[in-house]
Amino acid sequence: MLYNKNYIQSLSIIRKTLITGSICVFFGQMLLDVSPANIISNLFALTAFISGCIIVFSYRNISIGAALSATVVFLMISANSIAPMVGTLLEGNPIIESLVVPVQTFEHRLIFAFCILFAHYLSCSESSLYIRKGVSSLSRKLKSKITLPSKSLWIIGLIGLFAILLKTLHPPIIVSKLLDGFAYLMMAPFLMLLPPYYNRFFIKKQRIWLFLFYLVQVVFSFVYNTRIAMVQPIGIVVAGWLLTVLSGQTIVTQKSIKTGLIRGVIGIAVIGQFSDLSTAILIERGARENRTSSEQFKATVDRFFDKRAIADYKDQQVELTKGVSAEQEWQENYVRNPFLARFIQIKFDDNCLYRVGLFNNGDFDKLRAFTFDRIMVQLPQPVLSLFSIKVDKIKVSSHSVGDEIDNLATGAEVGGFKTGSIPTNAFALFSWWYPLFLALNYYLIFSIYHGFFSPFYLKSTSNIKVPTLALLLTFTIYFDISLDGVDALEGSLIRGIIQRVLIYAITLWILRKLRSPIDMFKARELDNKGELQLKNFK
Repeated sequence: MLYNKNYIQSLSIIRKTLITGSICVFFGQMLLDVSPANIISNLFALTAFISGCIIVFSYRNISIGAALSATVVFLMISANSIAPMVGTLLEGNPIIESLVVPVQTFEHRLIFAFCILFAHYLSCSESSLYIRKGVSSLSRKLKSKITLPSKSLWIIGLIGLFAILLKTLHPPIIVSKLLDGFAYLMMAPFLMLLPPYYNRFFIKKQRIWLFLFYLVQVVFSFVYNTRIAMVQPIGIVVAGWLLTVLSGQTIVTQKSIKTGLIRGVIGIAVIGQFSDLSTAILIERGARENRTSSEQFKATVDRFFDKRAIADYKDQQVELTKGVSAEQEWQENYVRNPFLARFIQIKFDDNCLYRVGLFNNGDFDKLRAFTFDRIMVQLPQPVLSLFSIKVDKIKVSSHSVGDEIDNLATGAEVGGFKTGSIPTNAFALFSWWYPLFLALNYYLIFSIYHGFFSPFYLKSTSNIKVPTLALLLTFTIYFDISLDGVDALEGSLIRGIIQRVLIYAITLWILRKLRSPIDMFKARELDNKGELQLKNFK
C-alpha cells in the first residue's frame, strides 16, 4: 500500500493538536480542584482520549471500513473523556462535579475505551477477513459501496422527509416502525458539505436551500419535542468530515487548524443559542401529550424567545438539586448546556454504577433476565415462536434498562425511560469479564461494516471515494451502539445493521423507478477491484 505523504502529515498535525489541547485542559482542571478524586478522574479521561488519538489518527485506518469504525470509536471515547473535561471546565466546575462515584465511573470508561480500541484493531486485522468477505459479497447486491451523484442527495433527503411526514397520519404500528427506519435518509442533502460532493461554486447555489432544510429539522425538534432532529445534521457533517480525513479525502494543514480554532470560538457562541433551544424543548416536554403538533411548535418557539423564562428554568434546576443527594434521587445534572450534554454519557454511567453497587444477588439475576428479554423483543415474532421463547413485549418495552436499574436499587417507579449505560449494564451482567463481552460484540459490528464499505487488496489510495451510505451512517452508528444498555448493542447486531442497509437498497430502487439522475453503471463503486479479487475465492 502506497501512502500519500500529505495524508500522513495531516494525521500527525491533528493528533498533535488534539493531544496538546487535551493536556492544556487537564491542567485547567487542576486549577479548579486538586483533590485526589479529580486528579485520578482526569487522568483516566486523559489516558482514554490520548490513547484514542494515537490509534485512530493512524495511516492504517485509510480503508473506508477502518476509517468508519475509527471515527465511531473516536466519537465514543471523546464524548466521555475530553467532552466532560471541557464541558465542566467552561462552566467553572471540576470533572467530578455532581458525580457520586467519579473515580469508578472514569475507570470503567477507560476500560471501555480500551475495549472498543481493541475491537477496532482486530476488525482491521486478518482475523475478520472471512466476515468481511462474506458481507462484501452481499454488499455487491445491495450496492452499499456506491458513491452516488450529488443530485441524488436531495431526492434521498426528500424520501426521508416524506416518510416522517407520513407518520403524522398515524399509520399502524408496523408501518410506523418501517417509516422510522427511513428517517436517517433525511440528512442526505447535508453531505454536499463533504468530499467527494463539496464544491465551492456548487455549494454557493445550494447554501440557502441547505439552511432552509436545516430549519425543517429545527421545526421537527419543536413539533416532536426532541433534540436529536436539531443535533443530527451537525453530527452527520462532523462525523462525515472525520471519516473523510481518516480516509485521505480531506487533508488538514496548519492553516486549516488555525481556521478551525477561529470557527470553534464562533461555535461556542452559537452553542449558547442551541442551549436555549434545547432548554425550551425540555421545558415544554411535559405538556406535549396534551397538545397538537402545531400547539407544541408554537409553545416551544414562544419559550425559546422568552430568555428570562429559560434563565429561571436553569436556576430552578440547580436549586432543585441542592440539598437532594444524588444517592437518593436519579439526577442528570452534569453539564448545564443541554446541547453539549446530549453527547456526554458520564452522568448516566455514574447513576447506574452507583445503583449497581447497591444490588444483591437477586437483583443481578433480575437485571440479567430483563436485559435478555429486552434483547429478545427485537427478534421477529416468528423467530420467537420457532424457538418457543415467551416474552411479554408490551411489559418489557414499557421501560428502559436505566429504569430497571433504578427500580431494583431504590424502588423507583419505571416508565420514565431513564438512559442507561452500556459499560455499567455489561459490568452488572458479566462482572469483570465484561471487557471480553464488549470487545467481541464491537469486533463483530465493526467487521460487518468493514465488509459493507471497504474494498480488498488496495495497492494505492488514489481514486478512492467514500460511499454515500458510509457518510450517511457514521453518526447514526455512533448513536446506535453507544447509548442505553447492552440491548441496544445486541439490537444493532440482530437487526440494526441489515435494516439500515436494506432501507438504503430500497431507496436506490425507488430512485431507479423515479428515473432520477442516478445511473447505477456510472456511479462510482468502491469495491470493483475487491470484487474481482473475491472471484478467486469462489
